[in-house]
Amino acid sequence: MKRLTVLRRASQGFSLLSFIYILMFTTHPIRGPLSFISLIGEREVISGILPLVIMILLTVIFGRFFCGWVCPLGTTIDMVGSASKKKTSLGDRVDRMLGMPKFFILGIILLFSFIGIQIAWIFDPMVIMARFITLNMIPAAVLVIGGALFLKRAWCRMLCPLGAIYALAAKFALLRRKVKECTACKRCKNECRMGAIRDDLSYDKKECILCMDCIYNCQDNVTEFNFNSDKS
Repeated sequence: MKRLTVLRRASQGFSLLSFIYILMFTTHPIRGPLSFISLIGEREVISGILPLVIMILLTVIFGRFFCGWVCPLGTTIDMVGSASKKKTSLGDRVDRMLGMPKFFILGIILLFSFIGIQIAWIFDPMVIMARFITLNMIPAAVLVIGGALFLKRAWCRMLCPLGAIYALAAKFALLRRKVKECTACKRCKNECRMGAIRDDLSYDKKECILCMDCIYNCQDNVTEFNFNSDKS
C-alpha cells in the first residue's frame, strides 16, 4: 500500500475542499501567502508577512510540502496531469532552464511592488484557483491548469512565483531524499513530475514537492526521505 501517497492525496483533497468551502460558503477573504507582496508598496509588510514567515520556516524543515500536499491549484493540476502520459523529465539542462522563469517573475513582482504597482494577484495561485472554481475562467486559468496535459506541473515548475519563494527556502530543507545501492533503472527520474531528479539520480531539493512518487517507483525499494544528514 502506498501509504505516503494516500496521505498526500488525502491532504490535497482536504485542502481543496476546504478552499472551495471558504470560497463559496463564507465571507472570509481568500488570501494566499503571496498576497504579502502587495503590502510592500503600502508599507504594511510587518503585519501581513507572518503567514508567509511561518510557511517559509516549515519549508526550511520539510521542503516544498505546500506545493505537493496543500496548494489547491497544485492539486487540480495533478488531477489534470494524471491524464497525460507525456515524459516529465527532459534532461538536466532542459529541466534547469524550465525552472528559471518563476524566479524572474518573482523578481518582477517585487520590483513593481516597491514602486507601488501591484501585479502579484495576476500570478497568485489562490486567485487563479478561485477564478477557476467560480467559473470566471479567464484564459490564463485554463492555460495554467490545462498546461499539465503537455507537461506535468508545468505551472509549478516554470511560472509560479509562490513556488519560487518556497524553492529558495527548500534549498536548506532538513528533510532529504536518500537513495542507497541504486541500480540506476532511472524510473524515478523518468516519472518525476517536477523534473527534480537529475541525470546522476541525485535531486534538486528546491524543485522537489515531496510527492513521494520516487519512493514507490523505486523497484529496489532503496529510496527514502529522512532527517539524517549523512551522505548516501
